[in-house]
Order: sequence, then structure tokens, then C-alpha cells
Amino acid sequence: MKKTILFLLAFGLFHSCTQKQDNTRQITIHFPATTTEEKKVTLKYSIQNLINPFYEPYFDIRETNGNFIIFELPDSISTFVMEVNGFIWSKNCVLYMKPGEKLEIVLDTVLQPQFKGKYADFHEYIYNLKNANGVIREEQTFLNYKNSPEPSFFTYIDKNITEKIDTLNLFLANKHIDKKQYQFAENQTIDEFLFRAALTGSDRSKKYETKLDSATFFFELNKLFLLYDRVFDFGISAGQKANLRRDGFIPFDKVDLGLSSIYITSDYLSKDEQEKEVASYIISNVAVGMLDTAALETHRALFQSVFPNSIYIPVLNELKPLIKKDYILAEYSIENGFNEYGRFETDNIQKITGMFLGEKPVLIDFWATWCVPCVKEFQHNKELDKFLQANNIGKFYVSVDFAGAYENWKKMIISKQLVGLHYLGTQDFVSKLPYQVYGIPRYVLLDGNGNVLIENCELPSSGKLVQQIENVINK
Repeated sequence: MKKTILFLLAFGLFHSCTQKQDNTRQITIHFPATTTEEKKVTLKYSIQNLINPFYEPYFDIRETNGNFIIFELPDSISTFVMEVNGFIWSKNCVLYMKPGEKLEIVLDTVLQPQFKGKYADFHEYIYNLKNANGVIREEQTFLNYKNSPEPSFFTYIDKNITEKIDTLNLFLANKHIDKKQYQFAENQTIDEFLFRAALTGSDRSKKYETKLDSATFFFELNKLFLLYDRVFDFGISAGQKANLRRDGFIPFDKVDLGLSSIYITSDYLSKDEQEKEVASYIISNVAVGMLDTAALETHRALFQSVFPNSIYIPVLNELKPLIKKDYILAEYSIENGFNEYGRFETDNIQKITGMFLGEKPVLIDFWATWCVPCVKEFQHNKELDKFLQANNIGKFYVSVDFAGAYENWKKMIISKQLVGLHYLGTQDFVSKLPYQVYGIPRYVLLDGNGNVLIENCELPSSGKLVQQIENVINK
């Protein structure tokens, strides 16, 4: 078994995990016996009570060609998310393990994961809360509300929360969980349904108007936030709530702590919520290369002046900005691997494509290493690339990653075998283009002179992209 551990045993947060103790948390991941290729599992340990999507010093990465991988968690760690590719699993699920707990997870390429151990019911409950990405979870909840006889959005969401908590009360009564597990699961449940409700309110199509007028809907949404007015550990609803308040959809008396220069919507959260959200924002921005040394020092000093006794200060003090490299041009091929051509700063894509791809149409893929939907689109590259080659159409990957993400950018190109021309243009480069790239993944088709043929292509996953391109180039 190949094992790579990237998390740091820093500032006394972690204790040695080389000596087995009675309170050792152990998790075993099982794979189907029929799979022989290398499997990689990443545990992303929480930072205090924050979900940690990007900060690699708190990652534990292990690989195997066998049928299982065993992790022993550091003594100070009880919560984490898990990522594994090629098997049915939701990386949105925050797992919580008790001291001394032994958990087994059986993964499959078709079936839902199975949990084994003393608290299997608890883990299955937590997993099912977030067994899809956030948009899908929200869409299903709204569809169920739309088709229900219940007219009140507030009552419908509150009833969902109550029914889930009734299940937890039954678990507790039957001693399937203890009070700490109950509190964790209750916290996750309420936060999840507030998150779904807030996403519905953020929907630009105003789909809620199919059942309620806007004024009534947001009145009821605000009632939910007032009813469940608390800080959620490992929560994801606060940011959505702050956006709705900032945009004037729900009322709120601003709490100006002077942190909006770090986190633009911080004034629309309570003081306790701001501490968590701003700390998380700083950590994540350093991890993806957004902050240089000067910006980090400014953010860190400001945060400490507002929260001098914060539990996050030791973590913030350990942060180190990534080495920045931008406007990097490179190429990847299976035969020659990753070849970097150096720094090539320009605001004209056609200068690059014309030099390297000639005067032929080019499909540009705007993406970023942190963009999960972008990475999922790569699954359709084989069929798409075959079509492009057959029709003499070039492909150009333009990353909108921050400049500090160079190493992650290079690593993903290699691991995903993204054959073709690459440019780490950063968001600054994209902002100078003659057409606007509001969101990613985004595909744009240019002709051989750099003129836009299709400004917003269908995504490869839609199954419509090839036909869309054919319709244009065959005119």
C-alpha cells in the first residue's frame, strides 16, 4: 500500500497516531474485489469546527491496488470529509467519529455505500443528508414542496427538520447514538435544510413563485432563519443567508465589525458567525493561492484585532502563501507528459492559439482546479477529443485559478491526462477578454482568426455539444 500523509503535526494540534490507544479512531474503506486499478482516498480533516475543502496540511491521502485502505485518525480529529473517485460516494458528507470507534465503509461502483460498525445507523443517516451535490439536494426538496399539499414553505421545511430530528430522538432513545452524536446530527440536519431553503431563495428563475408570491416566500424564509438562529459547526448555510440579506431579500440589522474588506458579506452575519466564516475564508483563499504575503498579513492582523482570543488564530498564524506563477503556457501529451513553455502574458487568446494551433477553429475550456463541475466534465473528454481531432478543431484549456495554484494546476493536468494546450491565465486574464465569462465550466468556440463562433457552448455532459459545433462549422 502506497501511503502519503500531507497533514502537519503542528502547534500541538495533533498527537502521535503511531501508538495504538483505546481511543484510536479507525476507519477502513473496502473496495470491490473485482477492481484491480489503483484507488486513492483523501480524508480532509476539519479545522476546529470548519469544513476544510482546500487546506492540504490537514489532508491524509492514501493509495492502494488492493481491496481496502485503513486510516487511523489523529487523536485531536473527530470530523472530516472523504473523497474517493470511481465509486458511489458523496464528498459533501461530514463524518463524525467517537474516540475508540471502528468504522467500516464498503464502496461500490453501482450500489450506495454500506456502513458497518456500532454506529452504522448514525453514519448512514448523516450520509443520506448530503447524498448529492447541493443544487441537486435543493432541487429535490423544492420539487417535493411544490408537489405537496402544504402551501407554506416555512411549515414544509420546518416539518422536514422535525421529522428528521424525531428519527434522531428514536436513535437516542434506543441507544444507537449518544448525546454528542445527537447534537452533531441535529446541527447538520438543521443547517442542511436552511441551506436548501436559502438556495431556493437565490434561484434567479424565481421558481418559488409557482406556489408563493415573492414577498410571502421571503417572509417565510426569514421565519426559518429566525426560528433556527444559531451558529452551525461545520455549517454551509451562513454564506447563503448573508447573500440574501445583502441583496435585500430578507431584513437584517448589519453587524459591522470592519471585516467586510476580507469577506464582503460579513456585516450580514452575527459576530459569532463572522468569526467562523471569515476564518474559513482566509484559510481557503491561502490554500487556493488567492492571497500573497502582504494580503495575508493584513487579513490576519485585522481578524486578530476583532477576535483576539479566537480558536482559529493558531491556524491562521501557520498559514503560508503559495508561490505564485501566472500566465504560464504549457502542453500535455501522453507521450511526453507535461511541458512548460514559460510565462507568456497577453490579453489576446488568438496570439496563443494561432502560434501553437494554427488557423483552425479552437474550442476553449475555461475551468479551475477548485471547480468540481469543471472536473466532472473531463469525464467526457475521450469522445469529445476524438470528434475535435477528426474535424481539425483545436482544444485550449484556460485556467482561471489564482496564480498561487500553479502546483495544483500542473498536478491536475497530469492526473486527469488533459491532452492539449494549457494556459494558467488567472482571473485577471479572463476579465480582459472581449466576451464575459461569468461562471465555469464554460466552453467557447472560436474560428481560425479568433472570432467567436459560439460564445456559450453546451457542456460535454449534455450530449449536445458535438452537434452544436457541427451545426456551426458545417454552415
